[in-house]
This record gives sequence, structure tokens and C-alpha cells, in this order.
Amino acid sequence: MMTNHWLVKQEPTSYSFDTLEKEGTAVWDGVHNNLALKHINSMKKGDGVFLPFWR
Repeated sequence: MMTNHWLVKQEPTSYSFDTLEKEGTAVWDGVHNNLALKHINSMKKGDGVFLPFWR
């Protein structure tokens, strides 16, 4: 089975990489763009995700 790969982003001022490291997981809520929501809902466990963070 082929896995998908996703490029996602988050503003470092609203959620930092340090917070993600500490918590281990994150909930992506507050997304209002319908196309973005469609893609988020298409994500499956095991898919690859690239999340660029700036410290």
C-alpha cells in the first residue's frame, strides 16, 4: 500500500516546535479553509509529514 506525504505548516508564534516536542502530539483545529480541511481529513496514520519549524 502506498503512503501519502504531506507538507504542513504552523506559525511559530502560535505553536512552537518546543511545545510539540514537549507534548508529543498536536491537534490541528481552527482550520477554516475548506480545501485544507479536505486534505487534513485525508491524512492517515503512517503517512509522512514534513513540518518546517523555525526556532
